[in-house]
Amino acid sequence: MVTLTTSTGVRIGNPTANTFAALLESLPRGALAILHCAHDNEFWQVWYRPNGIYQREYRAGTPSEHYQTLTVSRGKVTTAFLGWLKGDGQWKAAFTWTNIGHWFKDDED
Repeated sequence: MVTLTTSTGVRIGNPTANTFAALLESLPRGALAILHCAHDNEFWQVWYRPNGIYQREYRAGTPSEHYQTLTVSRGKVTTAFLGWLKGDGQWKAAFTWTNIGHWFKDDED
């Protein structure tokens, strides 16, 4: 089960592609959307920064496997979400990722 939660108070269980696309389109600047898998410590999030840039992050299990990228393309964010939801690892290829796991080092203790 995947749960989509936003900083604006929206909570949706098992969101569809259309639901996510509509939510992303209506997400105000400064808002955050988080997709969390119930079965493990994996999540995918997007912050629509006040300057209009989408900050994408995902965690692949452990805090040391936390990655970040930036894009101005809402379409790329939506396409990446669809790939992640399907379990297709190719969604990562459209971005240059920075490992920010060291920011969360204390979370592993």
